[in-house]
Amino acid sequence: MKTVRADTDIRQATLQDAGAIKQCIEAAYAPVKQRISDLPDVSSGIKEDIARNTVLVACSGTSIQGCIICGLDGTAKGHIMNLAVDPVFAGRGIGKQLIKAAEARLTENGARSIDLATHVGMPENVDLYSRLGWTETSRQDNKVTMTKPVSASSLSKRD
Repeated sequence: MKTVRADTDIRQATLQDAGAIKQCIEAAYAPVKQRISDLPDVSSGIKEDIARNTVLVACSGTSIQGCIICGLDGTAKGHIMNLAVDPVFAGRGIGKQLIKAAEARLTENGARSIDLATHVGMPENVDLYSRLGWTETSRQDNKVTMTKPVSASSLSKRD
């Protein structure tokens, strides 16, 4: 695997990033939409997500390479809602770094576990999350749900 370049930063998204985030998500999901007919809309509501949730972007200068949208449900449970890496930057570890950054941010805000859902037609996502310590909890129709316990001490022990 290629490594994230030194000039890639992960930062909180701003409303000015909304258009670039939407383009990134659409580019990332374009190949998936060709093979999965029932994929829900994954790029709407970006401005609302930036206002209500945690949206992190991986960027180099003004170029957004990837993004992750996550939040807390009001208890100690976090949720990853969307992860996308522009295909131009795929294979550089950007997705993994965004996941780690989201786990850290959610843990800082009180999460003790984090959930996510992915599509059964995207086994590469299940594989990635499994390698990063996530456990599959259920499959229903086209939905695969996964969870990962987190704590401040587990974050400091990771590679």
